[in-house]
Amino acid sequence: MSRLTIVDRSQLLAAATAITAAGFFTVSPAAQAHPILPPCSQWGFPGNFELKQSNGYVVDFYATGPTVTGFPTASATGGSNGPFQSSGGVGGGIQGQHVDFGILWSLGDPGPGSDGHYRGVVGYDGFAHGSTYDEKDPDPRHVAHWDSLVPFVCITPAG
Repeated sequence: MSRLTIVDRSQLLAAATAITAAGFFTVSPAAQAHPILPPCSQWGFPGNFELKQSNGYVVDFYATGPTVTGFPTASATGGSNGPFQSSGGVGGGIQGQHVDFGILWSLGDPGPGSDGHYRGVVGYDGFAHGSTYDEKDPDPRHVAHWDSLVPFVCITPAG
């Protein structure tokens, strides 16, 4: 082996060792993992609440706080069946960030209407997203997704 090859290999080994050692000194220590807490531990309805369903309906009703009480009247516009008004009302609420309420819909005909069940989750920004289906027709092909158009209000901030 020639002297040139030995020098080149030893210089290459020395350079690789120096770079590796420098890498150990410049790497920052692992960051301490802290859980990301939600900004709110209890959300509530803001008053005039409105959501839009994936089937085109915009639903609105009035409720404040974590529960929907007194059976306010909900209305819906748009969608495939046109505008209609509920005859039964809204009942349910929010537990922490989990939304769960029902709306007894009357389609304006002599039939039984539908019993809409709405479930969702409030995000860090206060807007909720979920799905709804008719409890009288739980065919999974008839599930609609929904997004709140107004944010929920924080009742109890996270500690």
